[in-house]
Amino acid sequence: MNHATDLLTFIDAAPSPYHAAAEVERRLQAAGFDRAEGAELVAPGVGYLCVAGAIIAWNVPDIGPDAPIRLIAAHTDSPNLRIKPRPDLSRSGLRALAAEPYGGVLRNSWLDRDLGLSGRVCVRSDGQTEERLFRDDRPLLRVPQLAIHLDRQIHEHGLRLDKQLHLNPVWGLGEATERGFATWLAESLDVAPDDVLSWDLMCHDTLPAGLLGVDEDLISAPRLDNLCSCFGATTALIASAGSTAATGPASRKATPLSSATVRYSGANCWLLARASPKPHSSEVAVRPPRSG
Repeated sequence: MNHATDLLTFIDAAPSPYHAAAEVERRLQAAGFDRAEGAELVAPGVGYLCVAGAIIAWNVPDIGPDAPIRLIAAHTDSPNLRIKPRPDLSRSGLRALAAEPYGGVLRNSWLDRDLGLSGRVCVRSDGQTEERLFRDDRPLLRVPQLAIHLDRQIHEHGLRLDKQLHLNPVWGLGEATERGFATWLAESLDVAPDDVLSWDLMCHDTLPAGLLGVDEDLISAPRLDNLCSCFGATTALIASAGSTAATGPASRKATPLSSATVRYSGANCWLLARASPKPHSSEVAVRPPRSG
């Protein structure tokens, strides 16, 4: 597999920042990086640490504390539409979900796309709060654009999309019910509706990433900003394992590196804004795309 097709695989595995962090962790484990505890972070060798909603991974050669540091920063989140806490809406005989544009969303780019849902959900389990990754790749949602005969002035005035009125995706017929979305989510996760406590779920395009052009020398994919850098940093860190150079990537959701990141002198640090759920709460709900 070359880097281009591997990048496509990485992007398809990461419809949300939580899945991006989980995919990074999976690749690190496959490359021999062991999960460590805080006290082990400065030990020579390769490893990674999940802490405070981040992944830090490193390659620390045993060459002394004065070795230079190389860091790479990248964020795992991308502009998208995120489902609000009270999302159930009824519009003109259609059920819709209230969504909040996140990041610098290009509003028109979300029109007329088949959208799935992904992210994480907090549920009550055995009297404790548990975080679960969630992903449904079926075409559940769509933000439809008006037909031309219903928007005659679009050519004179341009496409006008109010982010609170016009970007709420439809997902069924009929009238919305109180906690209808939470009930559906509970069924998907096999828990009681009252045990769904909160969620951070977002829409994602169900169209897979792919190669483009007559010679397939272009890439067509969502979330390239900034999963491309996450992929490059992870791949470089894994490739550097065993080298005598101290290198380091760090990524923190588009914010500057903090002093807490830099203090791990001589280490390769890969800091992600989002971490996968803890091992005791790693259940993933996945539904395949619709066939045919």
